[in-house]
Amino acid sequence: MRLFFFFLLTYCFISVGLFGQEEKQSREDLRGLWRERLNTLLNQGIINENNQAISLDDLEQFLDNPLDINKVSVEELRQIPFLTDFQVYQFIHYRTNKGGQLLSLADLKSIKSWDRETLLVVLPLLKGADDEDLSQNKQINQEGRSKFNLLYGKRQRAGDEQYLGSPSAFALRYQYHKGEKFRLFLGAEQDYCEPWSYQKHRGFDSYAYSLSAKNFLGLEKVVLGDFRVSWGEGLCLKQGFRLMDYSTSSTYANKLTAVAGLSESNKFRGLAGQWRKGKITLMAFASYRKLDGNIKDDNFIYALSEAGLHRTEKDFERRRQVPLRTAGVQFSLGFRQFNFSLHHLYYDFSKKYTLAHATGASQISDLNAIQQHYNTALSYRWHSRRGDINVSGELARNRLGALAYVQNSSIHFSNLGDFNLRFRSVSPRYWAYYGQTTTHYLRPNNERGLTLAFKSRELIKRTELSTYFDIYKGVKPFDNGKERGGKAFAMSLTYKPIQRFSLQSRFSLKQDLDKPYRLRLGLRAIHQLNQATRLETGIATSRAKGEWAYLLYNKCRYQVSEKIKLNTSILYHNVPNWDGRIYYYEPQLNYQYQSLFLYHKGFRFATTLQVRLGKRWNLASKFAYHRLSHLPKANTEFALLLSYR
Repeated sequence: MRLFFFFLLTYCFISVGLFGQEEKQSREDLRGLWRERLNTLLNQGIINENNQAISLDDLEQFLDNPLDINKVSVEELRQIPFLTDFQVYQFIHYRTNKGGQLLSLADLKSIKSWDRETLLVVLPLLKGADDEDLSQNKQINQEGRSKFNLLYGKRQRAGDEQYLGSPSAFALRYQYHKGEKFRLFLGAEQDYCEPWSYQKHRGFDSYAYSLSAKNFLGLEKVVLGDFRVSWGEGLCLKQGFRLMDYSTSSTYANKLTAVAGLSESNKFRGLAGQWRKGKITLMAFASYRKLDGNIKDDNFIYALSEAGLHRTEKDFERRRQVPLRTAGVQFSLGFRQFNFSLHHLYYDFSKKYTLAHATGASQISDLNAIQQHYNTALSYRWHSRRGDINVSGELARNRLGALAYVQNSSIHFSNLGDFNLRFRSVSPRYWAYYGQTTTHYLRPNNERGLTLAFKSRELIKRTELSTYFDIYKGVKPFDNGKERGGKAFAMSLTYKPIQRFSLQSRFSLKQDLDKPYRLRLGLRAIHQLNQATRLETGIATSRAKGEWAYLLYNKCRYQVSEKIKLNTSILYHNVPNWDGRIYYYEPQLNYQYQSLFLYHKGFRFATTLQVRLGKRWNLASKFAYHRLSHLPKANTEFALLLSYR
């Protein structure tokens, strides 16, 4: 009976949606699309929840500080996940032909390959020279702009009584920027069930800060405090996470970014600078942080972590016990079609201590060798004159003499789409603590693989097709003789019979040598009744360990007035085993980055309400109710976000 009413409601939604008005992309649409892509990668096991939080922080920075189309660089454009390498090249080529000056965002319609679908998702992230708020922007550049957010949350969940703190959470964020030359971020966070007072600890559990300036003391950019660095393809160093289309994009990036978020993982804290003159760019940094870990009497480090959760006595025993010193330098030389970079990264966990275990270093028998470690790499990137062929890669070597290599090639066909080929080979003894690339390990290690991918909007009318196939194998078996390897296949198909209605289907299959296969299927319909109302309904299934799991859901977003917005989500799920868990994106408040994964059998309802209190104040709230069949009480969650701009 539940299924009958669910599909009856779905049918009504779709029927009404077919008679909607023209769709218009908003900031909420973009947040939803960004989260949906992250959700897909979570379900496929490509990323973890820390990657998700970092990427959502990046999105908020994009929305708060849109890129100027007359100043944006290639590297900055490549951080937008909805643009292919070919589209980035076409933008730069078009702007150059216009004398380096574009009058407005309307000019983007004339760029080759920038179709309507691209413009819908990219426009909220860009700004032009003659936008309506030009006079306001000039005033902001002179006087500066401030932004303050206070987030409070409270939940009731089975098992929370075992923790030291109360089931509530707080987060404070303050940002100030004066044009593009000066930016300041201050933040503090207390996660659910973390105590305000325990032993010598008082106050918030974590604090974050960053101060960045452009064109300061002869440097193009300088950052003090928290920052992230990415070099090349990530074999040596890649922090943060670049949300991208895995079917058509490479992970190549050379960037220094001030952190304006509260994520405690995968970042440096110290001083960094970048200098550029002509074709030459130099980047250097130094960092000192204390990570979580147990240091035993034998001076071995156990359970090294950057998760940042401190809710139990054992968590506090590990809290910020392990010192990590890091320093790096990069030299880059860039030409019109080709650039290459040399980079070197050094880090040590103190001469006093030795790692007892290191994730991704299972083939390194003596971990003393990576206690004080370094990685050196050469990365390169080339594109053809028309921008339709792109090649990038990286060759890296670590202190142990082990090598790693990544090669990425893409080609664009105007009548077909984008093809991508990626090859990787990483030695068993290669290890980089902050390395991150397209391998199936958290850190690149002991893997050889090949990925073929294709994406097209031109092959079938009104249809977008994306697919990839990946095969990989361990270079060397584990010490117990066990082989490692597998293959994965994924496909996504979106059909839009009219502009305001779309059907999307997803399929993925992953088979590891040492695990049973995992199959995932999804189908959803999205329709815009009018500019005020957006409806979505869908079904997701997975199969793992011989058992099927499924999820049925409906979402609705309704703008009551110019000042009031309402979002609701209702779902029913049945997930019999952990390996078949399903990640789901439900309405969230800004800066709420928790992942919702569904396990067991249950029903969930969630709603958010956003109210504009005035020109500068906004108030948003969320309530969620989750009834699970195996628990005597329902889980509930309430959150409140107060914002000032």
